[in-house]
Amino acid sequence: ARPRARPGRAAARLLLTAAAAAPRGALCQTQTSFFDLAGPPAFALGSAADWWRFPTYVICFRDEARRAAVRDHLRGHGLTDVRFADAVDARNATELAPHLGNMSFDHVVCPKRRAYALKKVAMWAARQAVTEAIVRSGVPGLLLEDDVYFPAPPFARRANALVADLAASGRLWDVAYLGHCFESMAEDGRECPRARGSADPVWYSRLQKAVCTHALFFPVEGARRAADYLRDWPKEFHARTLEAARALPTSCKAAERALELKLNRKHLLTLTRGADNALLRGAATGALYAYVAWPVLVQQAVHRNHRAWTYGERRPRSCHM
Repeated sequence: ARPRARPGRAAARLLLTAAAAAPRGALCQTQTSFFDLAGPPAFALGSAADWWRFPTYVICFRDEARRAAVRDHLRGHGLTDVRFADAVDARNATELAPHLGNMSFDHVVCPKRRAYALKKVAMWAARQAVTEAIVRSGVPGLLLEDDVYFPAPPFARRANALVADLAASGRLWDVAYLGHCFESMAEDGRECPRARGSADPVWYSRLQKAVCTHALFFPVEGARRAADYLRDWPKEFHARTLEAARALPTSCKAAERALELKLNRKHLLTLTRGADNALLRGAATGALYAYVAWPVLVQQAVHRNHRAWTYGERRPRSCHM
């Protein structure tokens, strides 16, 4: 595990950018100390506003009509400082080339599997660009995909309270999953405190099994550590796919048959495990500190009716105090 000292009470400070008293719909532009880990937060926890206090980076293709619709959708939930980050098109060799370097996935013999592997690299590239943008800005930020919906309104009140309480707690943390999927619901006695400051309750616990990276909140140093941790992920992914491919037949038809029969489960899992699984591995090994929100505050619209992704107000029993 990566050694990290717990912040001292006298010196520990987390500077965030927020609007001190902005009306609903105003951009978060005022520089202020949002809260101090050694003392009370800079705003009263009991009066969290209906607007989200941080920049929101939305990964989206360059489609102005789409972006306008997404911006309107987010504003309706209190997300006012919306910044679009270009999605990377895995089908466009020119867009993908800078992220592949001299790597090729030709060893993935079936076109649909190769396209899936390239899509994983494209997804990593877009998220990596956002975490690096957060680091450059010096301001914490929320990363969203462009197809999200909010199953547990009011989003902003719950999210503001969760982030403020998590930071004020003195816990080590690099990322908060405001949306997640496949997290364990086991009654394992996990620590799951309720965040102060919102009449609409929200809890958080250490990440155990969650994947999906459609709604991640990063403090600046957390974004820096996550970006560093995932910087070489495409090379690692390429090496794993190359190793696994050696066990498959060289013809697409035979390779697909082997995968369908799960004769080479390692290869199948390798192709489906992207940078989101790498984040999970970082949390499991102590390289990163990650927390998940209960109830899930953001979900992917495409999965809204699927139980594995849709928790509703469900949460582990320990998250009821």
